[in-house]
Formats: sequence, C-alpha cells, structure tokens
Amino acid sequence: TPNLYHGNERGFLLQNTLFRCGGAAMVLSNKWSDGRRAWYKLLHTVRVQGTTEEAYNCVYEAEDDEGQRGVRLSKDIVKVAGKCMEKNMTTIGPYVLPLSEQFKVVVSLIARFFTKTLKGMLTGSANEKIAEKIPTVRPYVPDFKRGIDHFCIHAGGKAIIDG
Repeated sequence: TPNLYHGNERGFLLQNTLFRCGGAAMVLSNKWSDGRRAWYKLLHTVRVQGTTEEAYNCVYEAEDDEGQRGVRLSKDIVKVAGKCMEKNMTTIGPYVLPLSEQFKVVVSLIARFFTKTLKGMLTGSANEKIAEKIPTVRPYVPDFKRGIDHFCIHAGGKAIIDG
C-alpha cells in the first residue's frame, strides 16, 4: 500500500489502524451468473461528499517531522463523517422508505412550514400572545429499519455513526 505510514506520529498512525492498509475484500460482482449464489443484492447506492473547508482538511496526505509520508486524519473527521452520513440518509430515503414513512415526513415538513409562517405573520402585531401559544413542530425522523434490511457499517465504528 503506498500510504502505509512507518513513522511514530499519532495523527498518521490512526489511518493504518482504521483502514488496515494492505487488506482488500471483493464484495460486489457484475457477472450475471453470480446472481444465483449471491447472499445480498445491492439495490440503491448514493454518493455524498462534504464540500466545506473543514471536510477538505480532515483527511490529507503530508509528511511528518522526520520526512515520512502518510495520510493524516484530523479530529474533525468524526463531525464531518456524521454530517455526510446524515446527507447520505436524506438522499437515499426516498428510494428505500415505504410510502407510509415518506408520508409522515411530508406531513411534518408541511406542518413546520405553516406553523413558522403563521408565527411570522403574528409576531410584531397585536397578536403576539397568540403566536407564543402556537406549538413548534419537531421534524419527523423516519424509521429506516422499515425500508432497509441490511446496513453496511462504517469502518470508523460507532463514533462516526453517532457523530
């Protein structure tokens, strides 16, 4: 592996452990004949990418003080990966969620829009007390277990998913 780090700096060594440099696995096949014996079938995949400066700087190739080249992982990687996982689930949701869950999300969005609009119209006028009594509608978080049979967990583990 070209990015295996041989030095002693912690920021570079973490990459060797997380991504297990030198290992590989074949998971997918595009051969028609392999379809009969496959355990799983990949139905949907999406690609989401962080575009902020923080996301750009969280994984980069550099040299340490001794001149050893490696990939450095910053402490922001957990936050950036969590945001990307959230974007990923938002993007794939319409493809995999049943209509009942999609309906609940749409109803939640419409209710939030109308309550915010109504509060905005009543704020600043004589009806300020009425505006305070309008409840805030929390966004509905769909139950992805109702539409997805299997998850492929990120190599970073629970910290990335919770991030």
